[in-house]
Amino acid sequence: MTRRPVGLLPAAGFGTRLGALEQSKELIEVEPACGRGPLPVIEHALSAMADSGLDRAHVVIRDGKWDIPARLRTGTELDLAITYTVVEKTPSAVHTLDLALRSLRNERIALAFPDILVEPSTALATITRELDTRSADAVLALFPWDKPAKSDMVEIDTGGNIRDIVIKDPDCSLEMTWSLAVWRPSFTRFLADFVERASEHDHGLGRELYVGDVLKSAARAGLTIRGIPFLTGTTLDIGTPDDLARARSSSAETEEASERRSAAGVTPVT
Repeated sequence: MTRRPVGLLPAAGFGTRLGALEQSKELIEVEPACGRGPLPVIEHALSAMADSGLDRAHVVIRDGKWDIPARLRTGTELDLAITYTVVEKTPSAVHTLDLALRSLRNERIALAFPDILVEPSTALATITRELDTRSADAVLALFPWDKPAKSDMVEIDTGGNIRDIVIKDPDCSLEMTWSLAVWRPSFTRFLADFVERASEHDHGLGRELYVGDVLKSAARAGLTIRGIPFLTGTTLDIGTPDDLARARSSSAETEEASERRSAAGVTPVT
């Protein structure tokens, strides 16, 4: 029997775009689509992992973000066994992932970002099944997106294979971004080699490395990187004031709809 992937959540960032916070941004509470009551953003991702059949998750934090393990503890309440890696400040998110993955080199990985809300919550289960049944090295969940200056924009061919990834280009005309990924140890090895090469030589990009750089390079090197579009799905990074306001607005609308259903005696179908 194939061992389940390990969930991986990089939560080592500083959250500077939101200004001064009294807590880690990953613990900002937002109403889930199911209307179960406000949850910290990171718990949305962890709940999706548990619902997808994962039983282990690894959270990456930096020194000082102790409120995250204080809240999540060992994951018992979420039906996950949660472990932690504590890192110092690194040159990029790619370097942070590489440090966390050193103890997970032989595991399949399910990556989610603890400050991004994704719907449907079943998207992770869908791409995990794709990884189980196809010979891909990695599978991405793709969502409609209209702000190319803020994200990795992804192009796939007719077979679902990644053709190109364009990173934070305001003039990009592509219409899908990725927010979740699952991969095999083959991609973890590629990422480790990528980081080692980047450390030895200037990567020439004039900016920090992004995970999209590694995915794009892996596809060009011959690894099979696939994308599954969720055309009616949504993705929202709460790491900026505007998008956090959007998330809270959506939460308020969800709560109002739930109250109307309750008053009418209607039980939602889940």
